[in-house]
Amino acid sequence: MKFSTFLFISFCFFQILWAEDIPSRKELEVYIQDLLEAKIRENVEARDLAHQKELEALQTRLNQAERRIKDLEQHESKIDALSVYTRNAMFASKRYLMNGGSPVGFMACVSVPDLVNLGDKHTILFDRVMTNTGGAFHNHTGVFIAPSKGLYAFTLSAMTIPGKAQYLAFVKDGVVVSHVYPDARGTQSDQTAANQWVMELNQGSEVWIQTHYAGEIHGNCFTVFSGFLLSEME
Repeated sequence: MKFSTFLFISFCFFQILWAEDIPSRKELEVYIQDLLEAKIRENVEARDLAHQKELEALQTRLNQAERRIKDLEQHESKIDALSVYTRNAMFASKRYLMNGGSPVGFMACVSVPDLVNLGDKHTILFDRVMTNTGGAFHNHTGVFIAPSKGLYAFTLSAMTIPGKAQYLAFVKDGVVVSHVYPDARGTQSDQTAANQWVMELNQGSEVWIQTHYAGEIHGNCFTVFSGFLLSEME
């Protein structure tokens, strides 16, 4: 920059010397001074313009950085909200561990034609087992033993032939929960009754079906008992 200024002043000086009207020393000094001031203003303006561009570039980068910070804050806010939602969902369902272990389920039926002359509190033996995943149902005793603490579902569908009836009780750990009553007395057709239970069982809890008073039920796999594990529990 300094060298270019020197060249510019030298060029102007020689132009003055070659001119027809030679200026005085004072005029020459004034002229050179004006040229120097003009060049200085030009350099200052160029520097100011360069500085202005640098400031604008810095301001642009600053604005971009602020936008990124806001985006990160919004993203972190969404993550925090999702984390809270996840924790609440975990706390709300922490007792239940879906598919926490091996599957458990069974279905068995009374295969003989009829169970007759049944007495009171007689455990029904569902001798034909169609499904027994997990091995929790024991057909030789008619008892289901829970392999783990959890929520279980059970279903009983029982049939009696015309003129017969039978109260059947769903029993959990020796306590009668409720009954099923297929009643075909006074009818000319078989009658079916069914019920379903959803129970919380501890590991080792026992469930079975027993008679409530004397009676008779129809077999041939028309009387079916089934159950399965819905979900394990802590």
